[in-house]
Amino acid sequence: MRTARLTFFVAVMAGIGVAATAAVERAAAQQSAIVDQIDFPYQVFTLDNGLTTIVHTDHSTPTVFVGVWYGVGSKDEPAGKSGFAHLFEHLMFQGTANREGEYFAPFTKAGAIGINGTTNPDRTNYFATVPTGALDMALWMESDRMTYLLGAIDQAALDEQREVVKNEKRQGENQPYASMRERLLEGRYPIGHPYRHPTIGSMEDLDAASVEDVHDWFKKYYGASNVTLVLVGDVDLETAKTKVAKYFGEAPAGVPLVKQVQWLPTIAENRLETMHDKVPQAVISRNWVLPPVTHRDTTVMGLVYDTLAGNKNAPLRRKLVDELGWATNIAGGASGQILAGTFRLHIALKPGVAPEDVHRVVDETVAAYLEDGPDRGLLDNAKRAANMRAITAMQYKGVVGSVLANGQLRAGDPGHYKKELGWLNAATAADLRSVAGEWLTRGYYQLTVLPFPALTSAEPTVDRSKVPPVGDVADFSFPEIETRVLSNGAKLVFAKHGSLPLVNVGIEFATGRNADTDGKVGVAEAVFDLLASGTRKYSASELATEMDEIAMRPGIRAGREASFINYTILTPHFAESLKIAAEMVRNPSFPAEELEKERSKWLVAIAGLESNPARNASDYFDRAVYDASGPLGKIRTREMASSISRDDLVAFHAREIAPDKMTIYLVGNVALDDAEAALEKAFGKWQAKSASRLRGAGKARDAAPRVILVDQPDAVQSTIVAGLSLPGFDARTATTLDTMNKIFGDGFEARINMNLREDKGWSYGVRSRLRSNPSGDQTLSVSGGVQTDKTTESMAEIMKEYAEFVSSRPATAAELERVVENRTRSLPGSFSTGSTFLASMSRAARFGLPLDHAETAASRVRAVTLDGVNTMARQLIDPGKLTWVIVGDLAKVEEGVRALGYGTVEVWDAYGNRIR
Repeated sequence: MRTARLTFFVAVMAGIGVAATAAVERAAAQQSAIVDQIDFPYQVFTLDNGLTTIVHTDHSTPTVFVGVWYGVGSKDEPAGKSGFAHLFEHLMFQGTANREGEYFAPFTKAGAIGINGTTNPDRTNYFATVPTGALDMALWMESDRMTYLLGAIDQAALDEQREVVKNEKRQGENQPYASMRERLLEGRYPIGHPYRHPTIGSMEDLDAASVEDVHDWFKKYYGASNVTLVLVGDVDLETAKTKVAKYFGEAPAGVPLVKQVQWLPTIAENRLETMHDKVPQAVISRNWVLPPVTHRDTTVMGLVYDTLAGNKNAPLRRKLVDELGWATNIAGGASGQILAGTFRLHIALKPGVAPEDVHRVVDETVAAYLEDGPDRGLLDNAKRAANMRAITAMQYKGVVGSVLANGQLRAGDPGHYKKELGWLNAATAADLRSVAGEWLTRGYYQLTVLPFPALTSAEPTVDRSKVPPVGDVADFSFPEIETRVLSNGAKLVFAKHGSLPLVNVGIEFATGRNADTDGKVGVAEAVFDLLASGTRKYSASELATEMDEIAMRPGIRAGREASFINYTILTPHFAESLKIAAEMVRNPSFPAEELEKERSKWLVAIAGLESNPARNASDYFDRAVYDASGPLGKIRTREMASSISRDDLVAFHAREIAPDKMTIYLVGNVALDDAEAALEKAFGKWQAKSASRLRGAGKARDAAPRVILVDQPDAVQSTIVAGLSLPGFDARTATTLDTMNKIFGDGFEARINMNLREDKGWSYGVRSRLRSNPSGDQTLSVSGGVQTDKTTESMAEIMKEYAEFVSSRPATAAELERVVENRTRSLPGSFSTGSTFLASMSRAARFGLPLDHAETAASRVRAVTLDGVNTMARQLIDPGKLTWVIVGDLAKVEEGVRALGYGTVEVWDAYGNRIR
């Protein structure tokens, strides 16, 4: 069969040879022109102490991304010290010899966004995007902890963050397939290899960490010579040189380090293992060794994955998912790190499928690929998609900074991304076949040692007694918004924005899950999930090909009261994308075989819910608050999933999806008249009318204290949700209500998280959430995972926080100032892409607000008063009427929960049915 298909392809190309060649050449030229626009000029300078700084100037918004990359990760941990790099990352957010309190506070006050730190096997990084006026503050803070951290790290600080990390580890272990990750590392890497252990480490090693270990780690790896600082945004080179020398010049250089640059493990023969875990379906993960991230072949192997398994029409996916129906999904790819890389095939099996049969198909398909190479059309589409991802991601200053810093760390070249894009776009089908044959069979190890340069540190000159003040933060403004109505009544909302050749498209329908009929939960989701699975004109594979050819990757989902088709497209392909979108919206065919594939996914998800009901805790809360009879109280069952028919989908589409329910949002680099003409051509002949059954969220039930328990045997954490209903959305009070919530629990520094994570160390994070609906009541809830043995204590702390917030410990002026300064100063950085403007306009329209409502957010936030916050809290929050949901090991927690006396206790099954 394979030979016949190839022969047919060759025959067709022979018949249209000249035209096809010309088309390919035009497409390649267009693609090359687009890729040439991915250019981020940078300058590099190095201080005498060895600190390297990369600067990319971008004055598009008054913000600067500040990132610090330390060349140390979990690969540098000696035996018995696993998890130490990540534990130290947490310690870096403590005080220093010059500063007390949480690291986040000055950044929050300054309006910074994206404040965080991460650890992987190769590096530890810390980053934030700050208003330009806060650059001195950010550099002071980063250089202060680089130089003076150890003056504040004692046993208490270590113990606190150790417990936080252990709770993070427990949270990860509470997820399906968690035990698979560590086993994969041990299978890929031999004993002694730096990548063999997980970054988060073991509980035993975390418990063994001492203050002396912390000091030794800091002195060895946190010297300036092991650091890359990256500044991207509203800063020029000379300013950067002056400020970096001022703040970082006194940092210790650090000690010379012995660094491994490559270690490719050799897997001499295929090694197969089987393990068991509490998961909803069988998964096969097959892994091969690749060279390091800087090697051309690792980039090319990314294209091998796309053309072998990543695309809907790729041979392995087509065989296992579409033809045989043995798998519900295939994931994986090629990834590289400093020492070695990995090529992965991760296959999720349908229940009842024998793994041995899948093994055989994978073997056959890989062998055929190595013999014949990839389909050229799939290869071209994979290149387009990769370039599209690169262009879209580079809208964010943080992404640009990460790309430049990673290039420096991994390759000694901040511009290494250019080389990778060049490799990707130059790769031919013959290259893929050759490279796949090389790296799916062998690997090697090599070590190179280089001399370390002589380094010195400057004398301290910076005032470390106080954090520099934040300068003026510029306001931001929306692009001009224009609205029009198409000839069929559909609405158009348009804003021209950006210089990159991109258009953000949002097609929104005023319908969603709340339009499901009783007993047919999931129809709306199925309709939107299957819009891209075949139409009157295209099969599912043909439709996927059409989208691949223009790198169109729509996100399609059904919300409660609105549903969306969102995507970003290159401007030259904008009109073509609308034709495809219109075909999906107007003429979906809902193929029976595609519906059955979706049904298999639903049933697997439902099985996962049965084994891990914590994933559905928020749905149990909605069911308790809104009641099972309303649209928000529905939980899908096996019977519901099995009962949905194609006729249900056709009926929903005919009833709910029509031009009078449609709004099209466009934000990007295209002219309004051109956009309207393209929309008219794509949608103008569509004249249907809806007969919607959309229901509002509705009123919540009469408030009465209630505790819902759901059993999850052997859970290492209990998931808690505790909240109550509030009156419906009111634009006049919404800003005060949101501010109240952010003080109470919505944020790292909010009361709830500081209590249970930072003070008690019982949780990795607990936050509050204000959920508003365009219609019906709102809810305020606190949720998070806590240690099983601290379940009742955590509930008591949450109850105390609710009670004290409306009595003895109301919101303070300092808390209000923190929230106001953060919200107003972070606004410019929150609107860096066209998609953020689009999302803001869409939400404003759904809630009946002006489309540019977010532009005036700063003034509304500044108008919030402390008395207004506390008055609203007292009016809306009654701790005696909370609804609680606890999902955990009831054998360990039920007795204690009942003893609290927080309300009538009910035990539910995984579907929200009361069982006792």
